[in-house]
Amino acid sequence: MKKRKILNFWIASNKEKKNIQPIGKQALFLAAVAAFIITQVLLYSLNFNQLFFNDTNDFTRPNKSKDLLTGDIFFTGDTFGKYGLVGCDRLGSISRRAKILKKFDDYLYLDYGNFTHDNADVNKVAVPILLKAYQYMDLKVLNLTRRDLLNLAEMDIDLEKPHDISFLSANLRLNVPQTLASNENVDKLGKMISTHQMIPLRLRNSEEIKQILVGITGISNNERKLHKGKFKFKITDIRQSLEQVLPLLEKADLKILLFNETFFELKRLLMDGTICFDLVIAYPTLPGHINGYTYINNTPVVFTDDYGRSLGHARVYKGNSGYTFKFNWYELGMGIPEDDMVEILTRLLQKRINNNKNNRKSQEPGPAGKTSESSNEK
Repeated sequence: MKKRKILNFWIASNKEKKNIQPIGKQALFLAAVAAFIITQVLLYSLNFNQLFFNDTNDFTRPNKSKDLLTGDIFFTGDTFGKYGLVGCDRLGSISRRAKILKKFDDYLYLDYGNFTHDNADVNKVAVPILLKAYQYMDLKVLNLTRRDLLNLAEMDIDLEKPHDISFLSANLRLNVPQTLASNENVDKLGKMISTHQMIPLRLRNSEEIKQILVGITGISNNERKLHKGKFKFKITDIRQSLEQVLPLLEKADLKILLFNETFFELKRLLMDGTICFDLVIAYPTLPGHINGYTYINNTPVVFTDDYGRSLGHARVYKGNSGYTFKFNWYELGMGIPEDDMVEILTRLLQKRINNNKNNRKSQEPGPAGKTSESSNEK
């Protein structure tokens, strides 16, 4: 009897264990699924901007003060021809940039340069479409760098000046081509580049709108870049170049410098107080500068991210003592909706790049090339 009781107890306890194990596995699975969902929701929330829409609506709301007039300046730079998402964090996209810009009624959008890709075939397809997108986003000034100049000069396309977009540089000069035969494309490019621009910007408060004049110039770096050597160009001394341009900006209410050189050069330029600007928009040469700002000799210097991963925003405040700024950055995450118009352009861009790649592959020597040729003959 005792043995039978022990046997029955052992069988019953095993049944209970068998019933518990599936329940434990189910609970573990459900917990894992729940953790995954919570993680994805958190990542989505951080990447998005419920956040984005709320912050932007607050930022675009007219200033309630009767005294302070405000306006909006946006800036990018060092995008290097990138038009889609970039990196493991999936930030970027020119279409998402447009979506934010179009939430504002009136703004000044500037780019401090390096907007071209280093691949000539990609530039041939991408630059005309990118310029159309920039035009739609109402980009006013594009500071040309040495890289941009050489990439544009070597493009085998009929380069036409995009409407309302000004190419400028205070220290970059493009001369007559070294080749005897004049290059019409290079001649056009040379005429497009100006040393400065004067652009109106509307400031407003709850009771009035006031238009001011913004004077803008830009500086290119002198980084080495391999090129075909067909074009003569030179980069003049930064200080001397700006000393020649600054008198032309005297009538401007607000002076802005687009600076695509090192922070060391910028600090050296501004420290003695002879070169004066109200705002400097520069590319970050130090890790701590990304999406940040600093002051050099009381001059505000603001930075953004490279590859178009974020959009910089400077809100201008005009008071009795002059102009002050509040800085904000929009990370262009996957949660931000696409702008319909720019999305169409980027799809067209990608389609043309893919077609170019396929055409090059079909012309390569080997079995693939022979097959392509034979099919064309048929």
